[in-house]
Amino acid sequence: MLLVSQITVILSPAWLLFSGGQCCRCYDNSQRKRSEPRDPNAPKRPGSAYIYFSNEMRPKLKEEKPELGMAERSKHIGKTWATLEAEKKKVRWLAHGTCLSLLC
Repeated sequence: MLLVSQITVILSPAWLLFSGGQCCRCYDNSQRKRSEPRDPNAPKRPGSAYIYFSNEMRPKLKEEKPELGMAERSKHIGKTWATLEAEKKKVRWLAHGTCLSLLC
């Protein structure tokens, strides 16, 4: 009984001869999609409520607990955000004027 790896070793040369040296289309760089460069003047998407919350909390936490490193501060902010009620999260987002009418 042959293993898959053994079958692959046997069939690889035959497949390359059959396909003209290419295994599949993914190796053909001419068919690869290229993303267009972004317009540097395009408007940015609004930040999430968590981003605004963390931007507010980070300097306060740095003053209160200067011994914490950046990772510990981020963990603390994340835990605080997780315990925050949904209504308070929504109010924070509305306070910054970034709530899209479709979402609220």
